Amino acid sequence: LGAGHPHTLISITNLGRDLRETGQYEPSISMLSSSYEAYKQLFGDMYPETLRNAKSLAVSLRKAGRVDEARALTHQTREHYRVRDTPASIPDVLDCNLNYATDLYATGAREEALSLTREIVRQYRTAPGERHPATLAAVNNLGIFLRGSGEVSRARALLEKNFDTLRDALGDRHPYTLACAVNLANVLAELHELRQAEELERLAVAGFQPTLGHEHPDTIVSRANLGVTLRSLGRIPEADQLQESSHAEFARMLGENHPHTVSVREGKRIHRDLEPPAV
Repeated sequence: LGAGHPHTLISITNLGRDLRETGQYEPSISMLSSSYEAYKQLFGDMYPETLRNAKSLAVSLRKAGRVDEARALTHQTREHYRVRDTPASIPDVLDCNLNYATDLYATGAREEALSLTREIVRQYRTAPGERHPATLAAVNNLGIFLRGSGEVSRARALLEKNFDTLRDALGDRHPYTLACAVNLANVLAELHELRQAEELERLAVAGFQPTLGHEHPDTIVSRANLGVTLRSLGRIPEADQLQESSHAEFARMLGENHPHTVSVREGKRIHRDLEPPAV
């Protein structure tokens, strides 16, 4: 069919997304950069698939720790949607806005991220509805941003409800459910409810490890956070082992300067933000 055939480009895009989901962020960036540049050359900057590739590429950049590049690309994509006069309620635009809010949070603009995500959640709840995976992903991120802004009790209430809804809608072992468990555990630990936090973190490890593998970033995040909780509970040898192994794995996979590596080295908790399906 040729390198520029739409089926070829779709295959490259899907492979790039799959690589990201398996934790291979730099190979994902390489694939998505290739398809993004091809779409731009063949169809232009404003073509719908060009914009979708830009969204996907920005997510992979953020997960690789290249947060400034991610924010710039998502901002550019939002501007292209505005030039196209695409309604804000269209799923592609909502998804882009949610990604931008996450980029804002990752680059330190926490209040702006929180304000934008509140509006996005309101729009998602209107359509596609309260229990749609995209809505639940947005609520998960809102809980993270509330905690980061000091609204810990509000974050707890939101994430507890979201966790229950995710379990009911998607099941106990779905990655969205487990991601929400990670974030709820962070909130509970901050409220000194360490036993409950430990229970959720062990649930996340037990859920991520069989499906994603021992070395997947989500599995390592869950183990690293468990180590922080165990340290607070006074179980120092267990905590040291988890922190040392998590740091070594992140340093090898993502580099010493990746935000996850730095957080583990400093004994800080890591959140797990979500993207809507197929971004």
